[in-house]
Amino acid sequence: MLIGLNNMGYQVGLIVKFGKLVKCQVLHLWWGIELHHA
Repeated sequence: MLIGLNNMGYQVGLIVKFGKLVKCQVLHLWWGIELHHA
């Protein structure tokens, strides 16, 4: 049970990290487009 919970926490941590990375990429892309059109 403890191992399962630990594994789940690790997976959630990875998903959160990945989500932040994607969000940063999208924001950079969006800012790049906005500045291009400005």
